[in-house]
Amino acid sequence: MLFEKIAPGRAEVGLVHTPPNADKDFDWQNSNTVSSSCDDWLNYPNLQGTRRMLNCNEWGCGADGYAYTKWWFKRVPHMKGSKSGISNNWWKYTMKVDQPFRAGQ
Repeated sequence: MLFEKIAPGRAEVGLVHTPPNADKDFDWQNSNTVSSSCDDWLNYPNLQGTRRMLNCNEWGCGADGYAYTKWWFKRVPHMKGSKSGISNNWWKYTMKVDQPFRAGQ
């Protein structure tokens, strides 16, 4: 999940604290416009390489990052099934949202 600063011309959806057009972490108000494949991630695992231009207007340029985080979470792969042994739902790799937390797991 690349962003412009580390991958010029190849921005994707960025990271949870680093938007696609960011110069640094928590740069949610950055108005620089970059080419991004952010919408392509809505179709994971069937990525097509589709790109478009975006800046912070995409998520409202909020200083607290809430709107950006919400925008970003929508693009974390969350489809059913798997491809080449990799789940199409990446949430299972980060948390078990369908199971209660049990200490020691």
